[in-house]
Amino acid sequence: MTASVRRHIDCARCNTPLPRELINLSDFRPCPKCATPQWITAFPALVEPPAAVEPSDASVMDGEAGCFYHDHKKAVTVCESCGRFICALCRLEFNNRQICPACLQSDRAKGQLDDLDHTRPLHDSTALLIAVMPLVLFYPFALATIVTGPLAIFLSIRHWNKPSSVLGRTKARFIIAILLGSLQIAGWIFAGIVGFGQIVSVFSNV
Repeated sequence: MTASVRRHIDCARCNTPLPRELINLSDFRPCPKCATPQWITAFPALVEPPAAVEPSDASVMDGEAGCFYHDHKKAVTVCESCGRFICALCRLEFNNRQICPACLQSDRAKGQLDDLDHTRPLHDSTALLIAVMPLVLFYPFALATIVTGPLAIFLSIRHWNKPSSVLGRTKARFIIAILLGSLQIAGWIFAGIVGFGQIVSVFSNV
């Protein structure tokens, strides 16, 4: 059954306004007039009185604190970042904190508000690219692995806890970069041991 929504909800059959006690129940209930079963789900705003809204243009009275940015308006709270008194117009709720517009802009400029970022540097992709490129291009870039291996590990560890893509993803790229970087370092250590052994062998035969 469906019902039309105006200022109240009517019975889908007889158009009788239904009492609010029949709204948002867990099962069917009959219409008080025609007894047609109704199961009505509505937004809370339809059945609950509107919440009181504090006026943003309240003027400052004697003995009351004024807004730092609007000295003629009554201060309703304190910015939790800078401690300034702010009015209802300047009060911004963000991450369960009440801050002023200036602090919001300042924190965003400093990169302290990750939830407002639209773009982020992809450090994990950079580290993986540095570790993979010498292996893909190989010659003559194979010699670059003496640098790219440690660099890939350094970037992965340094940026491990930094926010990743705004779309969200795992640490898989960091892990692969660390593994490839470790293999490159291990390869150079092995090559050094083999080369040192050959040099010792040459001098021992002289």
